[in-house]
Order: sequence, then structure tokens, then C-alpha cells
Amino acid sequence: MTTTEKQPTQTLLLTVGTGNLEQLRETLFTPLIKSIQAGDWAQVILLPSQFTRELASQIQQELSSVPIRLSELPQAQAENDVDACYAHFAQEIQQLMAQGHAPESICVDFTRGTKAMSAALVLAAVRFQLPRLRYIMSTQRDERGMVVPGTEQIGEFDTDDIDAGRVYEQSLMHFRSGNFAAVLDIVGTSRPGPQLSGRRQIRRLATFAAAWDRLDYESAARLDDLSLHALPPTWQAYAPTSHQIDWVKQLAAPIDNGSQVLKTERMRHLMADLLANGRRRIRLLQYEDALIRAYRILDLFAAIRLAEHGVYKSMTQYDMLKQLRELGDPFAGDLDTLAAKRKLSAQKRNRSLLIHGLTAMVGSDSQPLQHLYDALEALLIRDRPTARTDLAACTWLDFG
Repeated sequence: MTTTEKQPTQTLLLTVGTGNLEQLRETLFTPLIKSIQAGDWAQVILLPSQFTRELASQIQQELSSVPIRLSELPQAQAENDVDACYAHFAQEIQQLMAQGHAPESICVDFTRGTKAMSAALVLAAVRFQLPRLRYIMSTQRDERGMVVPGTEQIGEFDTDDIDAGRVYEQSLMHFRSGNFAAVLDIVGTSRPGPQLSGRRQIRRLATFAAAWDRLDYESAARLDDLSLHALPPTWQAYAPTSHQIDWVKQLAAPIDNGSQVLKTERMRHLMADLLANGRRRIRLLQYEDALIRAYRILDLFAAIRLAEHGVYKSMTQYDMLKQLRELGDPFAGDLDTLAAKRKLSAQKRNRSLLIHGLTAMVGSDSQPLQHLYDALEALLIRDRPTARTDLAACTWLDFG
């Protein structure tokens, strides 16, 4: 071989059964050899049982010019145990991939073997997303229903449909749990093809949801053309309505600095969105993040109450609550109670690792946080009953 010729890079794995013991050449050797010779392989791995190891060795000797390696099942009678076969075949494929072999460079032939061996090899191939599977077929059968020797043909099929189903199911599972970044990874690294015709829309939807969830309203609002009609059917139920898209645009819209009315209205909308966002943090066990959001809601609420009295001065939470008491605000007592709760006081918020402290304040008990969020939601609704509509719009991301 000259230096300009390409070296083969493909690997073929084949199960080795017994065939018809009275016609080994016709029913076992010939079909396997035909499959091996139909390709330019860097290596061929025969997968026999303990019983058929000698038969595999004969094929290896007969095709001495082909780089063939034997990898028999480690235990006798394992050829009838799907779990044992799967463990062995999966290990072989995993080792190949660890050595740098891409799934596209690995082909499996599951024809010659027990039913358990064939099923196990197909399962292992799908598990590691091998795109090509091979089998020996024939349209000619004898009176016993057996393939007529010499009429075998090689058939191959790809796993694009299976892979597309896996991508849709995995990505939807992560989307529902709020792991939008994982959706982008799964859909972005999957094999392209007509089976994933809605992948662009899934990515745009996940990008929209991820931006909204991280409070980047402007980036989310720029994704107004989600082409939701092109989403796969299983995703249609999770598409945002025009009301929810408009909600994000409203949060992203610029505010005239001179309009205190619009600013106060925006603060009310932000409280609702932060409340829903904080509840998601609790569900995802991100308790410190939820704590910070809760007390930001408290700050916003105090600022809104001061604005109702015509006070727009920026000040600390302590000073805001003090002034509300002096003004006789009807919410002053509730705000004082929330800010002074022993387990999750405002002072503890400041001592959180995410603010000025060195340790987490919430720990592993989410119940105080849940109570805090329930109390905040009650305040929002008491302040303005239409807050229920706002909360309904911003809880679209709460699929869990």
C-alpha cells in the first residue's frame, strides 16, 4: 500500500452461532465470510460463545489476510442469557469508543448467533448509538423454511428513526425538568436527518426558555419567531402561548426613567416572575438561589409600597421597612414579620455565601423556603388580585 492510499478505519463485529452442524460451510462459514468480505475493515471482531469459539477460530484462520480478533463470551451457556451477552458486547463497543472509534466507524452483524446473542448485540448497538446494523437475508427458503445456501444477501439499516425517538424523548424529559441547557446539548449533538425535522424549533424553544429562566428577558424576547407549528407532535403541548411570549416581551421592554407608574408596574411584574423563578430553584434543590430571589421580591415589594406613598428614594431594606411603619402602611407588619423570620431572616440573607458570608444559610431543609414563598405570593395577591394572572403567565416554565 502506498503512502497516499487511505488505511481502512471501519470495525465490524459479528455474532458467531452454530449454524447447521451438518452444513457448517453453507450455513455458517459462507454467510459470515461473505459479510466480512463485503467491506474494507481495519479490524473484524468475532463474538462467539464458548461452544462456537473453535468455529470462529477456523474463520480467523481461513481469512488470514483480514485482521480478525476473537472475543468469546466469558462463560459457558452465556449464549442463552441476554444480560450476559449484552454485558460482554457492550463492553467491546465501549472499549472501541474509548480507543477513539466513532460510532459511525463501527458496524455490527447480528445474524449468526442465538436469539439472545442477536438481541443483545442490537441492544448494545442502539445503546451506544451505532448508526449501522447489518444482517444476512435471503428471499429463498427450502421446504423446512431454512435459507437456501448460496442465496444469502447482505442487508443493512440505519438507526436514525430510533435515534430520533431517543433524542425527542431525552430532550423532552430535560425540558420538562427545567434543564434547558441539556436540551441544547442533546439536540445539537444528535445526527442530522429528516427524522429530526423539528430540531431547529426545539433548539429555539429551549433557547427561549433558558433565557427566560436566567432572567435574560431581552434575549428571550428576540426569539419571538419560534415557529411552534413545526414542533414535533410530542412537543406541541409544551409550546408557550402568545400570552406567555407577550409577557416576556413586556418584561424586556424599555422603561422611560421619568415614568414612575410604569416603573412600579414593571416591579410588580418582576416580583411575579421572580416568585415563579424562585419556586423552580427550590424544585431543583438550589436553595441559596431561591433565598436570594425571595428577599429581592421583599425589597421590590417594599419599594412598591413606598411608591404608593409617593416615596421613590433608594434606600436599604431596613430603612424602607422603617419608613413604611412610620407611614402606617397596611403591609408594614407583614413585611417586618417576613424580614425578621428566624430561620430565613434578611440578616441571614446577607450572610449567605452568595452575598457577604462564607456558608450557605438554608442548608438542606426546603420547608422554611416553601413557607416564605407562600407568604410572598399571598402578599402579591393581596396587593393586587390580578397578580394571579401574572403568576399564571410566568409559571409556564414550571413543567415539573
